Amino acid sequence: MVIRIIGQLIKLSGNSILAGKAHEMEEMKKQLKSIFAEWREGKFKDFHPDWDYVAQFERRKLVQKMAGIFDEVVAKRSLQNL
Repeated sequence: MVIRIIGQLIKLSGNSILAGKAHEMEEMKKQLKSIFAEWREGKFKDFHPDWDYVAQFERRKLVQKMAGIFDEVVAKRSLQNL
C-alpha cells in the first residue's frame, strides 16, 4: 500500500516515470533502455514537470512545515500549563 501511495505522489509531480518494481531488475533494465531510446528520438520535448507540486517536498519547505507543527504543540502545552 505504501509503495502504491509513493507511486501516486511521484506521478503527480509530472516529471517522473515509474520503471517497474525494485525486485524486477531485468524488467527495469528494459524499461530504462526504452525510455533512453525515446529520449534520444526527442519524444520528451512535451515533458512539463509541475514544479509547484514538486517544490512542496523541498527540504526547506518541509522543515518550515515541521517547525510550524512544533510551534503549535508548544503553544498548546503552554496554554494547558496556565
